[in-house]
Amino acid sequence: MALDIPQIDDMHRLWPEGRDVSEIARMTSHDRKTVREYRQMDVFSPEAPVPRAKGPSKLDPFKGWIDRTLEADLHEWRKQRHIDTRICGEIREMGYEGRYSLVRCYVRERKRAMRQAAAIQFASKYSNVVVQLAVSMVLARLLTPAECGTMAIVSVFMSFFSLLSDMGLSAGVV
Repeated sequence: MALDIPQIDDMHRLWPEGRDVSEIARMTSHDRKTVREYRQMDVFSPEAPVPRAKGPSKLDPFKGWIDRTLEADLHEWRKQRHIDTRICGEIREMGYEGRYSLVRCYVRERKRAMRQAAAIQFASKYSNVVVQLAVSMVLARLLTPAECGTMAIVSVFMSFFSLLSDMGLSAGVV
């Protein structure tokens, strides 16, 4: 029976007073064996689990092939994509001798990571367009027509330089 810390503290308080196990058991309403067990214990907290050192996985030689296959599947119709059972079957033909559950977990993790990367890429690409549109709408209300024309000319040049930087010329110029 596991005791709470206050109950254990009560037992520890009574032992130095010279009381025997039976008397402490009567006073705390616990069994004699329980009191004796906790009296012999030095440390009452459970030991922290020691993490296992991860060794090489049976799947390691095939992870590159799986990643390339999943990336190629991004350009396929949804029904034509590889599922984990098909991937497991194909790598077994290549010599994989591990469990299906290991393949399933790895494929699920990679697909989740690819979805997150696609969502971040989409958000970063189109959030700039949304911000530019909002700024243009606010400035169109605040500026005079002549200033608005100047802003339009400047935005054309800014878009052109943004296009050049997306093509990698900024790294080439430096």
